[in-house]
Amino acid sequence: MAPVKRYYVPCPFCARDMRMDSPRCRACSARANLIAYNSRPLPPARDRFWQKVSIRGVNDCWEYSGYRDKWGYGHFSIRKKPILAHRFAYEDVRGPIARDFPLDHLCRNTSCVNPNHLEVVTNQENCRRGLGGQNNAIKTHCPQGHVYSEENTYRWKHGDIVSRHCKRCNRVYGANYRARKRLDASDARRRSTHQP
Repeated sequence: MAPVKRYYVPCPFCARDMRMDSPRCRACSARANLIAYNSRPLPPARDRFWQKVSIRGVNDCWEYSGYRDKWGYGHFSIRKKPILAHRFAYEDVRGPIARDFPLDHLCRNTSCVNPNHLEVVTNQENCRRGLGGQNNAIKTHCPQGHVYSEENTYRWKHGDIVSRHCKRCNRVYGANYRARKRLDASDARRRSTHQP
């Protein structure tokens, strides 16, 4: 039996050689498949979003199972534009929010998208409710281990924020600063007297 000869003809789309029994060459087939894939109809954004949410009871957290960042906040994209998942859920259920106002998670679960657990607040209020201020408020000792007692604590007010500073650490810092200044002054005097 004689080997079967393959006959090639030019591709009608790009004029490359192609097999006679194919409608187009490999490159044009791959390009056509890619175009068909990219032009497929996607489900609406609402449907895609809510497929990624496990809805439990009305008062329970609704976990977002899509992409989450290292802080646990869910991210979602609409036409390649990223949006936070909890903002999308709130706007979808309750209506639009002003761009400058963040949403506060009342449940403290950052991956929760339940609109009943979200509240529109100012940025200042959101920071006040956050854990950063609470973490500093529960500290009983300064970083060097001195107790924050009434006799060992300076309290400084900066607007609405009250800061605490350790008096013992402040005394040590002041003594070191004064010693550095004295040393710099004596070095300057010594240099000025020894020059020819």
